[in-house]
Amino acid sequence: MSNYDFLEKVKLMPADYQQEIKNFIDFVWEKKLGQPLEKPNRDKIIGAFKGKVWMSPDFDEPLEDFKDYM
Repeated sequence: MSNYDFLEKVKLMPADYQQEIKNFIDFVWEKKLGQPLEKPNRDKIIGAFKGKVWMSPDFDEPLEDFKDYM
């Protein structure tokens, strides 16, 4: 069974069953690896992309390809 098929089946289940599946996955993870399943840190950091995005000064100017339609 692919991950996609598995997730689709889980989505069809009632919420309380989904929680039970989550608890089971956490249990198996901790039992096999000896450590709790850690969630990735997804905190948003203001300014994380500062200086990484560049926009051309003529961004708002019409494109040459569309001059015939304007």
